[in-house]
Amino acid sequence: MDFKKISKDGEDFEFFCRDLLESIGCTILSHPSRGPDGKKDILIEIESSNPLDKKERTTYLVQCKHNAHSGKSVLEKDIGDFRSACRNHGAGGYFLICSTIPSVTVSNNLASENTEGDFKTLIWDKRKLQQKVESSPEFEEIGKRFGLLENVEVTFSQLKKVMLSESGFPYDFKEAIDNDKWKGLIFKKVILNNEFQEKTILAGYFCMLGSDAASQVKEITEEFCLDNLILVSNQETNEKSVYSINGIYNMLQNYRDEKYQELLWQSFNSASIPLNPNAILFLSNIAKIPYKVQEVTIENLRKILAYPKDDGRALFIYEAINTIGKFKLKIFETELLNMLSKVEDWEIEKIKKILLISALSGALAVIYDSETSSIEKIVNIFKRSNSPQTKFGITRFFIDAKVRDPSGAVETFLKNVQDNELLATLHLIGYSPTGVHVVPNRAPANAHLELDKYQNIQ
Repeated sequence: MDFKKISKDGEDFEFFCRDLLESIGCTILSHPSRGPDGKKDILIEIESSNPLDKKERTTYLVQCKHNAHSGKSVLEKDIGDFRSACRNHGAGGYFLICSTIPSVTVSNNLASENTEGDFKTLIWDKRKLQQKVESSPEFEEIGKRFGLLENVEVTFSQLKKVMLSESGFPYDFKEAIDNDKWKGLIFKKVILNNEFQEKTILAGYFCMLGSDAASQVKEITEEFCLDNLILVSNQETNEKSVYSINGIYNMLQNYRDEKYQELLWQSFNSASIPLNPNAILFLSNIAKIPYKVQEVTIENLRKILAYPKDDGRALFIYEAINTIGKFKLKIFETELLNMLSKVEDWEIEKIKKILLISALSGALAVIYDSETSSIEKIVNIFKRSNSPQTKFGITRFFIDAKVRDPSGAVETFLKNVQDNELLATLHLIGYSPTGVHVVPNRAPANAHLELDKYQNIQ
């Protein structure tokens, strides 16, 4: 942070220090003013806790020394007789804030006073001052108000706040780069290569300068020997290698979700499948957890869909289909269509088959969009079926998706089965310590109601 951007007359620096102190919770008793101040720039009150957790309030006389333009350290003559100044203003402590550094003599005198004298002392040199600015809840406002920040500095501060506070990131922090050219963070991770030897992977997150992303990626990657690099911009962009701060936050959220979902699926896969009813109960609840679906969940759902189609595994498949529908995972559309075309031939209990047909139709309705040809495929599956019960289950797709069959076959079917005794398509799943079972809905299907719903589709 370049404090030379604050005018060298010292007045703006005093106001800068006042605003910073106020932003971090100090009470301002006396504000900067023009004219002789008796060695007093600002008078503040700070609340702290003693070893007995008793709150103490101390009044500090604050002197602000702005030597950034000359680069000189703060000397004894610059602060004068700080003890007399503290007595004159009724202060119990002396607080030196400088935009360079205090001299060795000044540092030693203030340290000695703090341990052996009558007054408490505090020192913020330029590094401590920058840390306090960056950690202030009003960092951006103060930085911009006094011309300290450019866009890249704001972005870098936000990047540090987001990345360095993240516990779920799968890399360890290595170092921060903050020089006149680059501002970024480097992380490391140790992995085993194909020969089972340890290899350190370096990943960088650097603030983007200008608009030429490609050349910056090349230069930064080579200079810091990075394996992976993401540029961070304060604006949204379509560049694959450039993220906004929101994009970085979403990336970290994905890491959290991925780790969490890995643990969930480890728990599921350790169960005795298909005999453990708790495993099916787990699967029915996973769709209720609010997170973004990660690859580990997609892989495990795909494994469950591939289970042998028998009575023992039918309810696992049923709950997996419901989960796909809940998360609107269109990636499974082809698999669900293929299952719907074959479910009639599976050798499982009739009630479970009805459940599966209803679940498949409902999930396909959720992920349906008018730009795909899935409706034609579902109509063909519907027409090929010889089972009125299967056809009735498939009508759920059209009603839930609010789309009509262009061939008219669905409406004709619903009109023709008004007097048929069809089973309901919705049933409950019962769980007990000894097993899991379907609790049948004994009421017959209401074909009249389904026809009304279908005919009301606009």
